Amino acid sequence: MLLRCFLLALLASGCARLPWPAETPAAAGDGSHPAAIGAELARFLARLDAPDSLSAVAAPLIAVMPLEDDSGFVLEEWNLGRGMAALLADQMALKAEWRVVPWSVVAEVLPGRRTLDTGAALDLGRLMRADLVLLGTIEEFNMERFSAGDPLLGGYKSYTGVVALEARVLRVAGGEEMGRARARSELVDRDLGLDLLGKPREQDRRFAGLREIAFGSSEFAATVLGRATAAAIEELLGELVVALRPAEALRGAPHAEILSVQADEVYVSLGSEDGVRVGHRFAVLPGLERARAEGLDPGQRLGWVEVAVVVGAHLSRVRVLSGAGSLREEDRLALPGGESGD
Repeated sequence: MLLRCFLLALLASGCARLPWPAETPAAAGDGSHPAAIGAELARFLARLDAPDSLSAVAAPLIAVMPLEDDSGFVLEEWNLGRGMAALLADQMALKAEWRVVPWSVVAEVLPGRRTLDTGAALDLGRLMRADLVLLGTIEEFNMERFSAGDPLLGGYKSYTGVVALEARVLRVAGGEEMGRARARSELVDRDLGLDLLGKPREQDRRFAGLREIAFGSSEFAATVLGRATAAAIEELLGELVVALRPAEALRGAPHAEILSVQADEVYVSLGSEDGVRVGHRFAVLPGLERARAEGLDPGQRLGWVEVAVVVGAHLSRVRVLSGAGSLREEDRLALPGGESGD
Protein backbone atom coordinates (compact mmCIF):
# COMPACT_ATOMS: atom_id res chain seq x y z
CA MET A 1 0.00 0.00 0.00
CA LEU A 2 1.43 3.37 -0.95
CA LEU A 3 2.25 5.88 1.74
CA ARG A 4 0.19 8.54 -0.01
CA CYS A 5 -3.14 6.89 0.82
CA PHE A 6 -2.07 6.40 4.41
CA LEU A 7 -1.04 10.02 4.80
CA LEU A 8 -4.21 11.34 3.20
CA ALA A 9 -6.12 9.60 5.95
CA LEU A 10 -3.85 11.16 8.53
CA LEU A 11 -4.35 14.62 7.05
CA ALA A 12 -8.09 14.21 7.32
CA SER A 13 -7.73 13.56 11.04
CA GLY A 14 -6.66 17.17 11.69
CA CYS A 15 -3.43 16.47 13.57
CA ALA A 16 -1.39 19.51 14.68
CA ARG A 17 1.28 20.88 12.36
CA LEU A 18 4.91 20.29 13.11
CA PRO A 19 7.06 23.37 13.75
CA TRP A 20 9.04 24.56 10.72
CA PRO A 21 11.16 27.64 10.03
CA ALA A 22 8.73 30.45 9.38
CA GLU A 23 8.36 31.82 5.89
CA THR A 24 10.02 35.23 5.68
CA PRO A 25 7.49 37.89 4.67
CA ALA A 26 8.08 39.21 1.19
CA ALA A 27 8.93 42.83 0.60
CA ALA A 28 6.44 45.32 -0.70
CA GLY A 29 6.37 45.26 -4.47
CA ASP A 30 6.87 42.14 -6.56
CA GLY A 31 7.61 39.85 -3.60
CA SER A 32 11.00 38.80 -4.94
CA HIS A 33 13.15 40.32 -2.16
CA PRO A 34 13.01 40.62 1.62
CA ALA A 35 12.19 44.05 2.99
CA ALA A 36 15.58 44.52 4.67
CA ILE A 37 18.82 42.78 5.50
CA GLY A 38 18.21 40.64 8.55
CA ALA A 39 20.49 39.79 11.43
CA GLU A 40 21.62 36.41 10.02
CA LEU A 41 22.60 37.94 6.67
CA ALA A 42 24.32 40.92 8.32
CA ARG A 43 26.48 38.63 10.47
CA PHE A 44 27.30 36.44 7.49
CA LEU A 45 28.34 39.39 5.29
CA ALA A 46 30.52 40.68 8.13
CA ARG A 47 32.32 37.32 8.22
CA LEU A 48 32.90 37.51 4.48
CA ASP A 49 34.50 40.93 4.91
CA ALA A 50 36.90 39.56 7.51
CA PRO A 51 37.97 36.11 6.23
CA ASP A 52 40.22 34.01 8.41
CA SER A 53 42.51 33.17 5.51
CA LEU A 54 42.97 33.96 1.85
CA SER A 55 42.79 30.21 1.27
CA ALA A 56 39.00 30.62 1.43
CA VAL A 57 39.23 32.10 -2.07
CA ALA A 58 39.96 28.62 -3.43
CA ALA A 59 36.45 27.37 -2.75
CA PRO A 60 33.53 29.14 -4.43
CA LEU A 61 30.67 30.25 -2.19
CA ILE A 62 27.42 28.45 -3.02
CA ALA A 63 23.87 29.15 -1.85
CA VAL A 64 21.39 26.25 -1.91
CA MET A 65 17.90 27.38 -2.87
CA PRO A 66 14.65 25.52 -2.05
CA LEU A 67 14.11 22.57 -4.36
CA GLU A 68 11.01 22.30 -6.49
CA ASP A 69 8.89 19.41 -5.25
CA ASP A 70 7.54 17.30 -8.11
CA SER A 71 7.28 14.15 -6.01
CA GLY A 72 3.56 14.34 -5.27
CA PHE A 73 4.28 13.66 -1.61
CA VAL A 74 1.39 15.01 0.44
CA LEU A 75 2.75 15.61 3.95
CA GLU A 76 2.65 19.41 3.98
CA GLU A 77 4.22 19.64 7.44
CA TRP A 78 7.57 18.55 6.04
CA ASN A 79 7.84 21.34 3.43
CA LEU A 80 10.10 19.13 1.35
CA GLY A 81 11.55 21.84 -0.90
CA ARG A 82 13.04 23.77 1.99
CA GLY A 83 13.77 20.76 4.15
CA MET A 84 15.76 19.01 1.42
CA ALA A 85 17.66 22.22 0.67
CA ALA A 86 18.61 22.52 4.33
CA LEU A 87 19.92 18.94 4.38
CA LEU A 88 21.85 19.55 1.15
CA ALA A 89 23.44 22.70 2.55
CA ASP A 90 24.48 20.94 5.75
CA GLN A 91 26.09 18.06 3.85
CA MET A 92 27.77 20.32 1.29
CA ALA A 93 29.38 22.28 4.11
CA LEU A 94 31.31 19.12 5.05
CA LYS A 95 33.14 19.06 1.70
CA ALA A 96 36.22 21.10 0.82
CA GLU A 97 35.19 21.79 -2.78
CA TRP A 98 33.02 24.77 -1.85
CA ARG A 99 31.98 27.11 0.92
CA VAL A 100 28.27 27.12 1.68
CA VAL A 101 25.97 29.94 2.70
CA PRO A 102 24.40 28.68 5.96
CA TRP A 103 20.80 27.62 5.51
CA SER A 104 19.75 30.01 8.27
CA VAL A 105 20.93 32.89 6.07
CA VAL A 106 19.18 31.58 2.95
CA ALA A 107 15.95 30.99 4.87
CA GLU A 108 16.04 34.54 6.21
CA VAL A 109 16.30 36.20 2.79
CA LEU A 110 13.85 33.95 0.98
CA PRO A 111 10.58 35.48 -0.18
CA GLY A 112 7.26 34.04 0.94
CA ARG A 113 6.74 31.64 -1.93
CA ARG A 114 8.26 28.16 -1.73
CA THR A 115 10.11 28.01 -5.03
CA LEU A 116 12.11 30.55 -7.00
CA ASP A 117 12.55 31.18 -10.68
CA THR A 118 16.11 31.47 -11.98
CA GLY A 119 16.15 35.27 -11.99
CA ALA A 120 15.00 35.54 -8.38
CA ALA A 121 17.51 32.89 -7.28
CA LEU A 122 20.37 34.78 -8.94
CA ASP A 123 19.22 38.05 -7.35
CA LEU A 124 19.22 36.46 -3.92
CA GLY A 125 22.61 34.90 -4.64
CA ARG A 126 23.98 38.37 -5.34
CA LEU A 127 22.41 39.66 -2.11
CA MET A 128 24.32 36.94 -0.20
CA ARG A 129 27.47 37.57 -2.31
CA ALA A 130 27.50 33.94 -3.41
CA ASP A 131 29.51 32.81 -6.42
CA LEU A 132 27.08 30.00 -7.27
CA VAL A 133 23.48 29.05 -6.58
CA LEU A 134 22.07 25.54 -6.56
CA LEU A 135 18.57 24.95 -7.88
CA GLY A 136 16.97 21.55 -8.12
CA THR A 137 13.98 19.27 -8.11
CA ILE A 138 12.72 16.47 -5.88
CA GLU A 139 11.62 14.06 -8.57
CA GLU A 140 10.60 11.16 -6.31
CA PHE A 141 9.97 10.92 -2.59
CA ASN A 142 7.91 7.98 -1.43
CA MET A 143 7.67 5.12 1.03
CA GLU A 144 5.89 1.86 0.28
CA ARG A 145 4.92 -1.11 2.39
CA PHE A 146 4.82 -4.70 1.24
CA SER A 147 3.01 -7.27 3.35
CA ALA A 148 2.22 -10.96 3.06
CA GLY A 149 0.16 -13.28 5.20
CA ASP A 150 -2.67 -12.61 7.61
CA PRO A 151 -1.50 -10.14 10.31
CA LEU A 152 -3.90 -11.69 12.81
CA LEU A 153 -2.36 -15.11 12.37
CA GLY A 154 1.23 -14.19 11.55
CA GLY A 155 2.82 -12.53 8.52
CA TYR A 156 5.61 -10.23 7.47
CA LYS A 157 6.15 -6.79 5.99
CA SER A 158 8.91 -4.80 4.33
CA TYR A 159 9.21 -1.08 3.69
CA THR A 160 10.85 0.68 0.73
CA GLY A 161 12.03 4.29 0.62
CA VAL A 162 12.56 5.94 -2.77
CA VAL A 163 14.21 9.36 -3.26
CA ALA A 164 15.30 10.90 -6.58
CA LEU A 165 16.91 14.34 -6.82
CA GLU A 166 18.11 16.60 -9.63
CA ALA A 167 20.29 19.68 -9.17
CA ARG A 168 21.93 22.29 -11.34
CA VAL A 169 24.48 24.90 -10.32
CA LEU A 170 24.48 28.37 -11.86
CA ARG A 171 27.14 31.06 -11.75
CA VAL A 172 25.64 34.13 -10.07
CA ALA A 173 27.59 36.72 -12.07
CA GLY A 174 26.40 35.62 -15.50
CA GLY A 175 23.76 32.95 -14.95
CA GLU A 176 25.73 30.27 -16.80
CA GLU A 177 25.17 26.66 -15.83
CA MET A 178 28.34 25.27 -14.26
CA GLY A 179 27.14 21.70 -13.87
CA ARG A 180 24.23 19.43 -13.04
CA ALA A 181 23.67 16.08 -11.40
CA ARG A 182 20.95 13.52 -10.74
CA ALA A 183 20.73 10.82 -8.09
CA ARG A 184 18.23 8.16 -7.12
CA SER A 185 18.19 5.88 -4.09
CA GLU A 186 15.82 2.99 -3.40
CA LEU A 187 16.34 1.22 -0.09
CA VAL A 188 14.41 -1.72 1.34
CA ASP A 189 14.07 -2.46 5.02
CA ARG A 190 14.63 -6.21 4.77
CA ASP A 191 13.76 -6.98 8.38
CA LEU A 192 10.97 -9.35 7.39
CA GLY A 193 10.35 -10.52 10.93
CA LEU A 194 7.04 -12.25 11.56
CA ASP A 195 4.08 -10.29 12.85
CA LEU A 196 2.70 -11.90 15.97
CA LEU A 197 -1.09 -11.86 16.08
CA GLY A 198 -1.27 -8.38 14.62
CA LYS A 199 1.09 -6.78 17.15
CA PRO A 200 2.81 -3.82 15.44
CA ARG A 201 6.57 -3.92 15.09
CA GLU A 202 8.95 -0.92 15.24
CA GLN A 203 8.73 -0.64 11.45
CA ASP A 204 4.96 -0.25 11.67
CA ARG A 205 5.18 2.37 14.39
CA ARG A 206 7.63 4.45 12.35
CA PHE A 207 5.43 4.14 9.29
CA ALA A 208 2.29 5.18 11.17
CA GLY A 209 4.07 7.98 13.04
CA LEU A 210 5.76 9.78 10.16
CA ARG A 211 3.56 12.80 10.65
CA GLU A 212 4.92 13.27 14.16
CA ILE A 213 8.57 13.06 12.99
CA ALA A 214 10.36 16.28 12.04
CA PHE A 215 11.93 16.11 8.58
CA GLY A 216 15.72 15.89 8.87
CA SER A 217 15.64 14.87 12.54
CA SER A 218 17.46 11.88 13.98
CA GLU A 219 14.12 10.04 14.08
CA PHE A 220 13.64 10.72 10.38
CA ALA A 221 17.20 9.58 9.63
CA ALA A 222 16.43 6.22 11.28
CA THR A 223 13.56 5.46 8.89
CA VAL A 224 14.10 3.74 5.57
CA LEU A 225 12.93 6.96 3.87
CA GLY A 226 15.51 8.94 5.85
CA ARG A 227 18.26 6.51 4.88
CA ALA A 228 17.22 6.72 1.22
CA THR A 229 17.32 10.52 1.47
CA ALA A 230 20.85 10.46 2.92
CA ALA A 231 22.04 8.07 0.20
CA ALA A 232 20.52 10.19 -2.59
CA ILE A 233 22.11 13.38 -1.21
CA GLU A 234 25.53 11.73 -0.93
CA GLU A 235 25.32 10.45 -4.51
CA LEU A 236 24.13 13.83 -5.78
CA LEU A 237 26.98 15.70 -4.09
CA GLY A 238 29.50 13.22 -5.47
CA GLU A 239 28.21 13.90 -8.97
CA LEU A 240 28.33 17.67 -8.39
CA VAL A 241 31.94 17.52 -7.21
CA VAL A 242 32.89 15.90 -10.52
CA ALA A 243 30.70 18.24 -12.58
CA LEU A 244 32.13 21.43 -11.04
CA ARG A 245 35.77 20.37 -10.87
CA PRO A 246 38.10 21.62 -13.64
CA ALA A 247 39.15 18.82 -15.93
CA GLU A 248 41.54 16.40 -14.25
CA ALA A 249 43.65 16.52 -17.40
CA LEU A 250 44.83 19.95 -16.19
CA ARG A 251 46.74 18.39 -13.31
CA GLY A 252 50.38 18.71 -14.29
CA ALA A 253 49.60 20.04 -17.78
CA PRO A 254 52.84 21.66 -19.02
CA HIS A 255 51.00 24.51 -20.78
CA ALA A 256 48.98 25.56 -17.70
CA GLU A 257 50.63 28.93 -17.06
CA ILE A 258 50.15 32.67 -17.14
CA LEU A 259 50.80 34.06 -20.62
CA SER A 260 50.62 37.77 -19.93
CA VAL A 261 50.02 40.24 -17.12
CA GLN A 262 49.10 43.79 -18.09
CA ALA A 263 47.62 45.61 -15.11
CA ASP A 264 44.20 44.01 -14.60
CA GLU A 265 44.36 42.06 -17.88
CA VAL A 266 45.72 38.58 -17.12
CA TYR A 267 45.63 35.76 -19.67
CA VAL A 268 46.39 32.08 -19.15
CA SER A 269 47.13 29.19 -21.49
CA LEU A 270 43.99 27.21 -20.71
CA GLY A 271 40.81 27.20 -22.76
CA SER A 272 37.89 25.30 -24.12
CA GLU A 273 39.89 22.24 -25.21
CA ASP A 274 41.26 21.94 -21.67
CA GLY A 275 37.75 21.64 -20.25
CA VAL A 276 37.89 25.12 -18.72
CA ARG A 277 34.69 27.05 -18.08
CA VAL A 278 33.94 30.50 -16.75
CA GLY A 279 34.11 30.40 -12.96
CA HIS A 280 36.78 27.72 -12.63
CA ARG A 281 39.47 28.66 -10.11
CA PHE A 282 43.16 27.88 -10.05
CA ALA A 283 46.05 28.41 -7.68
CA VAL A 284 49.06 30.27 -9.07
CA LEU A 285 52.51 28.80 -8.35
CA PRO A 286 55.85 30.38 -9.26
CA GLY A 287 57.34 29.43 -12.60
CA LEU A 288 60.29 27.10 -12.23
CA GLU A 289 62.84 29.64 -13.47
CA ARG A 290 61.37 32.28 -11.16
CA ALA A 291 61.42 29.88 -8.23
CA ARG A 292 65.13 29.18 -8.78
CA ALA A 293 66.02 32.84 -9.31
CA GLU A 294 64.07 34.12 -6.29
CA GLY A 295 64.58 31.14 -4.00
CA LEU A 296 60.88 30.31 -3.87
CA ASP A 297 59.31 26.97 -3.09
CA PRO A 298 57.96 25.69 -6.45
CA GLY A 299 54.82 24.56 -4.65
CA GLN A 300 54.21 27.87 -2.90
CA ARG A 301 50.87 29.48 -3.65
CA LEU A 302 51.19 33.06 -4.87
CA GLY A 303 47.51 33.73 -5.38
CA TRP A 304 44.25 32.63 -6.95
CA VAL A 305 42.65 33.37 -10.31
CA GLU A 306 39.19 32.70 -11.69
CA VAL A 307 38.35 32.23 -15.37
CA ALA A 308 36.38 35.26 -16.57
CA VAL A 309 36.28 34.69 -20.35
CA VAL A 310 37.20 31.57 -22.34
CA VAL A 311 38.80 33.12 -25.43
CA GLY A 312 40.02 30.12 -27.39
CA ALA A 313 41.14 26.51 -27.37
CA HIS A 314 44.05 27.25 -25.02
CA LEU A 315 43.45 30.85 -24.00
CA SER A 316 41.35 32.48 -21.27
CA ARG A 317 41.21 35.80 -19.48
CA VAL A 318 41.18 35.45 -15.71
CA ARG A 319 40.21 37.60 -12.76
CA VAL A 320 42.79 37.83 -9.98
CA LEU A 321 41.15 36.88 -6.69
CA SER A 322 44.24 37.20 -4.53
CA GLY A 323 47.91 37.92 -5.09
CA ALA A 324 47.43 40.92 -7.39
CA GLY A 325 50.81 42.50 -8.11
CA SER A 326 52.78 39.34 -7.35
CA LEU A 327 51.86 37.28 -10.41
CA ARG A 328 54.24 37.04 -13.36
CA GLU A 329 54.33 35.58 -16.84
CA GLU A 330 55.20 31.86 -16.84
CA ASP A 331 53.88 31.39 -13.31
CA ARG A 332 52.11 28.04 -13.28
CA LEU A 333 48.47 27.15 -12.65
CA ALA A 334 47.37 24.29 -10.43
CA LEU A 335 44.08 22.78 -9.40
CA PRO A 336 42.98 23.47 -5.84
CA GLY A 337 44.91 21.09 -3.60
CA GLY A 338 47.89 20.95 -5.98
CA GLU A 339 49.90 23.55 -4.09
CA SER A 340 51.70 23.59 -0.74
CA GLY A 341 50.13 26.71 0.73
CA ASP A 342 51.08 30.26 1.44
